[in-house]
Amino acid sequence: PLGPALFKLVVRFSLLLQVVYTAIQEVLYLMTPETTSLARSTKHYRKKDWDVGADYQEALDRFGNSLKTKSAHTQRNYLHGTRCFLHFLEERWGAPDLEAISREHVEEFINYLIGEEGYGASTVRTFAIATRVFTKKLIRDDVLEQDPFAQIELPAATMPAVEILTLEDVQAMVDVARREKSLWGKRDVAAMLLLYSGGFRQQELLNITRQDIDWKRGTISVIGKGRKHREVDPGPVAMDALDRYDAAHKRYLRGLRRHRQARLGATDVPLWASKRGGFWGSSGLSFMLRSRAKQGGVTRPVNPHIWRHTGATHDADNGMTDMELRDKYGWSPTSSMPFRYSRSTLRQRTLDRSQRIAAGNDVKI
Repeated sequence: PLGPALFKLVVRFSLLLQVVYTAIQEVLYLMTPETTSLARSTKHYRKKDWDVGADYQEALDRFGNSLKTKSAHTQRNYLHGTRCFLHFLEERWGAPDLEAISREHVEEFINYLIGEEGYGASTVRTFAIATRVFTKKLIRDDVLEQDPFAQIELPAATMPAVEILTLEDVQAMVDVARREKSLWGKRDVAAMLLLYSGGFRQQELLNITRQDIDWKRGTISVIGKGRKHREVDPGPVAMDALDRYDAAHKRYLRGLRRHRQARLGATDVPLWASKRGGFWGSSGLSFMLRSRAKQGGVTRPVNPHIWRHTGATHDADNGMTDMELRDKYGWSPTSSMPFRYSRSTLRQRTLDRSQRIAAGNDVKI
């Protein structure tokens, strides 16, 4: 009959329009003055691809294999920085043997990054740390006898001011998504509240599966950097939003064909659905946050990492200790990250606590 066929055609056409609309929105965002000016003012060193010879490439591949326990982001940074160093050795020093890498090579490489490439202190430090990890592997493998980085001071890492979101910003974005009575509105509310209350890294959030969620205890299990496992309690409001999305998602799955239900509804696959019919990715999450910010009139940066900064600052302001922050956010026991993430309100917290516990408060005058 013509009816069902026409209905399928209309549905497919509407899905196509949705995909085209999303792509147009992304292009328009990239064409905004703020975005283009940022692109012009930023050194996109990750887009460079330095070619190296076969021997250096083999060493790079072996190095990459040794980084498998690191996060994908760390692996990319280490491999890219090391590739830059090896390319520099080929271009400036005629591709010396790995056994011949010396302090002089390292010093010249750092000067090259600063003087000729014009990179800032943070980028130079990132490249140098990557190269240092590489040379440490060469020492472990008995390729190098001495550490070429011994007694070399790396440029001090800068800590630019981070503009965190306010409660009003978060509420405005949640309200915009909440008014959209659809699966996607519920998805966006749940994702934003988990970022805000749970402090998840972007990939940690996107990798959440149904079997990671303990509804009885109200916790979510995640595997973070370095394959470290931790449990996060994002609070009852965020878990309630996640429950609403999960219920809507199950209704959505029932309307799909059986093979797609099996693929998207399994307990060991990511929970987040995409409008395109697959799983939500990092670009989709970032685009959603920008769109909700624009709709809610929020002008501050809203990338996923800003939400993590905002959550850490909120927790620190409400009395969470550094050790508790390290445990919740997946940092090592000696990490300085609690300071880096919550430093924007540190001065005010210090003043407030000093006022409450000042030694002179117990003296009568």
